[in-house]
Amino acid sequence: AWHAGYTGYLDTIGLRGADVICKVASITPDTAFHIVGGEPHIVDYWVRYAKNYNHNNNIFFYGHRKPKEMPLFLKCFDVALAPLQLITSDSAPSGMNMSPLKIPQYMSYGKAIVASDLKSHRELLTHNKTAILVSPQSKDEWSKAIRSLLKNSEKRIKMGELAKKRYYEEFTPEKRVKTIFQPSKVEST
Repeated sequence: AWHAGYTGYLDTIGLRGADVICKVASITPDTAFHIVGGEPHIVDYWVRYAKNYNHNNNIFFYGHRKPKEMPLFLKCFDVALAPLQLITSDSAPSGMNMSPLKIPQYMSYGKAIVASDLKSHRELLTHNKTAILVSPQSKDEWSKAIRSLLKNSEKRIKMGELAKKRYYEEFTPEKRVKTIFQPSKVEST
């Protein structure tokens, strides 16, 4: 009856959180989980991985889709998922420069969002206002957040509306260009 979904790049190291989606699907049987994106060999990897978690037959992979097809998927999602994981490296020990590119797209569609509680997501989202932010690896927190939004249509709709409003106030391409090229406010010494 319900649809939660992820759109975007997939990898095999778990940075994008496909493993989290599979684990959450295993404990959230009343929701279909749609994963849109990924090259064929990477999708095959996750389809094999999902076999251990898909006992509810509620995990669906679609592979890479053309940009013009994304609205078809995004419109059907009741909740959009952003399970980005913090994977550090020697050159980025705090995960610096992680880019949550899908978040503005989800916001522009007025979708309620459940996202990993990461610094990069907090730059765009406000917990319990424009999204529910949860521990990146906690399948229980993810499931609880998704279910809370699905069971409360007023909260889900309001959160999506606030996210969309913020998108149009701050994150449209035109707004981002103005922000990037705004003269620096650094005082001269």
